[in-house]
Order: sequence, then C-alpha cells, then structure tokens
Amino acid sequence: MIVLPRHADQGPPFGTGLTATLLEWLRGRFATEGLPPLGRRDEDPLEYIGFEPYDVEPATDD
Repeated sequence: MIVLPRHADQGPPFGTGLTATLLEWLRGRFATEGLPPLGRRDEDPLEYIGFEPYDVEPATDD
C-alpha cells in the first residue's frame, strides 16, 4: 500500500501487510500523516459489511 500525502511529507513504509493495514484503518485504529482516520474505534466493519456476488447471467427482455 502506498500513500502519497497531499499536504504532508512521505512517511516510512508501513510495518504491516495491505489487508491488516486496511482493516485497522477501517476500524479507526490506524492513523498516519496524510491518511485521514476512517471509521470509529467502537465499530468493527466486519460486523456490518456484507458481500453479494454479481449476477453474471444477463437479464432477459420479454
């Protein structure tokens, strides 16, 4: 993951992998200069994020 902050200096590389970094950011536990906080500390996005696969079969016009 690369963050190119617009109004801050480039910081050091993140010490975690992409998935862990994004999950901590979504949970509100990750902050770094140039990357605004997202989410709230009392929420876990895994409790309410859902996934529904895209229906690949085209709709038929009758």
